[in-house]
Amino acid sequence: MYSGTLTAVLAVPSFEKPIDSLEQLRQAHHDGYTIATTRDSSFQDAFQTAVSGIYHEVWKLFNHKEPDKSFLPAPASGFEMVR
Repeated sequence: MYSGTLTAVLAVPSFEKPIDSLEQLRQAHHDGYTIATTRDSSFQDAFQTAVSGIYHEVWKLFNHKEPDKSFLPAPASGFEMVR
């Protein structure tokens, strides 16, 4: 019975857990993920105008050297990056 259970567990594909918080987003960046948002959006403004806290910390993680990688013209651009 043990071997059957073990085989079943090993056969199930593993999925990455979704990012549910800004702290997890910060960790994902350190793991190699690119942080991006829609250019000139309320999200960009929230990160950009933060002077302290997690929003300010995440703002520093956006790619400011190559802004086209972090500040996208439309949400569809982000979907394309993921694919």
